[in-house]
Amino acid sequence: MDRFRLGLSFSLSLVCLTGCIDPMPAAQKQAWDTCMAQGKRAVVFHSETKNSSWQGPIATVEAVCVDPHNLVHTGDAFGATLLADMEGKGAYVIKVEPGSIAERAGLKHADIVLEYDGHRIATAAELQTAISNTAAGSHIAIKLYRDQLMVLTAKF
Repeated sequence: MDRFRLGLSFSLSLVCLTGCIDPMPAAQKQAWDTCMAQGKRAVVFHSETKNSSWQGPIATVEAVCVDPHNLVHTGDAFGATLLADMEGKGAYVIKVEPGSIAERAGLKHADIVLEYDGHRIATAAELQTAISNTAAGSHIAIKLYRDQLMVLTAKF
């Protein structure tokens, strides 16, 4: 299974030159503009600003361009955005929200969820339904593919 078969991820960095305080808004706008030019939406899954002693602040944004109709949100508590069109091969994780159950469980961008609580997951919609039916306090095994098969545990 090739987790990069979609070929959508990209990264861009902007350097803050004289008089610039924070390059992040410009970097995020460039990501949005890149995707808008394709008729898609940017989903930023990682961003950071670092200071360089000789260049000043450098903003880096990692994003994917997706059709907004192909996004499935699991809900705020679980905190993952999934790609709807994976042709029955699991649920492709586009973004994980900081502080969410998904982040605490260890899910990351580009993971492909194959099983949830012992049940095979063929689509993002199936995972969304399974998550919405999970009781608070539950410990759920999540089998996924990230360079290799692995199992994480999510605590609700």
